[in-house]
Amino acid sequence: MIYIAVGLLIAHVVLIAIGFGLRNSEEQWVLGLMFGGYCFAILGSVTAIWVHYKKSTRRVEPSC
Repeated sequence: MIYIAVGLLIAHVVLIAIGFGLRNSEEQWVLGLMFGGYCFAILGSVTAIWVHYKKSTRRVEPSC
């Protein structure tokens, strides 16, 4: 779990640095594409965590 937290921290730092670097450039579409990909990745991560949580907390019926 610590590797995931460190990876997300590094990814956020890089994303913010690139965002500040591209905010006044003529290539704003790169910033939009990067932000869209980031949103897609975060949404997928949250969905995967939610599905894993739902599967792990499912009640198991006792077999007779």
